[in-house]
Order: sequence, then C-alpha cells, then structure tokens
Amino acid sequence: MSAYENLLKFWREYPVSNGGIHPKDIIPEEKVAYIKDFSAYIKSKWFFKNNKVIHSGLLPSPYCGNIEKARVYFLSLNPGFSPCDYFAEAEIEFRNASLVNLTQKGRNLPFLPIVPSFCWTSGAEWWRRKLAPIFRLYLRQGMSYLHACNDIVGKIASLEIFPYHSAQFGGGKSLFKIESVARMKDFARNLSRDQSKLLIVLRKASEWDLEEADNVLLIPRNQARKASIGPFEEKIFMALRK
Repeated sequence: MSAYENLLKFWREYPVSNGGIHPKDIIPEEKVAYIKDFSAYIKSKWFFKNNKVIHSGLLPSPYCGNIEKARVYFLSLNPGFSPCDYFAEAEIEFRNASLVNLTQKGRNLPFLPIVPSFCWTSGAEWWRRKLAPIFRLYLRQGMSYLHACNDIVGKIASLEIFPYHSAQFGGGKSLFKIESVARMKDFARNLSRDQSKLLIVLRKASEWDLEEADNVLLIPRNQARKASIGPFEEKIFMALRK
C-alpha cells in the first residue's frame, strides 16, 4: 500500500457520525474538549478562550484540496481554530464539501478556502492573506481575483502535520507521535520525491523532517511564525501557471 493509500485508508475509517478524535490517535483526555455545535460552544467554558485545547467536535482537517493531483502543497502545523468553524460546519453545503475533502472520494476536490462561495469562512480569510503575493502576480497579468481563484483552486493543497483544531498548538512532542502524524509525514516524505510537485513548509520544518531541495522550500526559522511565502512567490506562481 502506498503512503497516499495508507493516509486515505486511515481517514476513511474516521467515525464521522460520532466525531471526536480518530480511534487510532491516542491523546490525553485533558487536552480535548468535545463541543457538538456553535450553540454549545457559546455556553461552554471555552467560549472565546484562545488556548491549547483541541476542539474534537469539529471535523479533523489533515489536508485540503486534491492531495493526489495538486501541483503546489503548503505544509503547516494544524488547522487552527475560530468560533466561525462551528458555525461553518452547521452550514450543510460547507460541511458536505468538508466531508468529501476528508474522504477524497469526490470527482471535484477543490481547495475549499478559495472556493468563492466559501469566502466567508475563517479559513478563507487566513488563506487570502497567506496567498496575497500570488494573487498580486495574477492581478499584474490583468486577471481578476475571481479569475485567480478559479485558476488555482484545483492546483494547490494544504497538509497539516497535526489534524485537529486548536487556537494554539500545545502538548509538546507527545502530540507528534500519534498515528495520524506518522501517516501524514510518510505521505509528505514520498510526495517530496516527485519533482513535479512543489512543497512549501510553512511551519514546524523540524517535525516534518524534510530536507530542503529544488522542490522542497523551507520558510526560514526566523520567519516561521509569520510563515510568509513572499520569498518564494515567483517559483510558486510558475508552478501554478505551467
């Protein structure tokens, strides 16, 4: 079984109806808060606390986009958290798209944060800022923001080394030893061997354990917090437009 098949097999076993942490991921209970929806979040003790708790009531987000056929991959730490995430998962179109993304079984597997109809989500806002240098290059060529979105929506993907939502990542080295992390690292390692793929490691390069190469770009450690893709914008743009 390939690393790609191994990763998908793992996430296709995720109990969507029950939610929570994947049964094969062992995480201490004190690090996790299971909150079922937006209303419950408002009433919970975690309301507007930007801390390290893992929101296991939200769908895991180990990746986004077509992880087999994308040209450019952005490797990061974890999906983050915003109160909007609970609201978004209650919206049926977005939840269904997220489920298709998780299983990777759909014919169309777009990078959801730049799908125009999902521009209101917290993920869209974060990625709009992150991809700003790329959008500027499209604008210089006389293409609109919408044209740029439609052009790259099927060409980029994101990979998260830790798949669960939290406002701040915490827990030390132990959280990098769970099964989902091992499978994601194996997938990324194999992906890096394909010279037709461009990988940009935004966060936690030391944990991804990838060596810098022509097709593996590492954000400098002193810029890792900001994770700006500015230094690599031309190379990313060329990979998208070829």
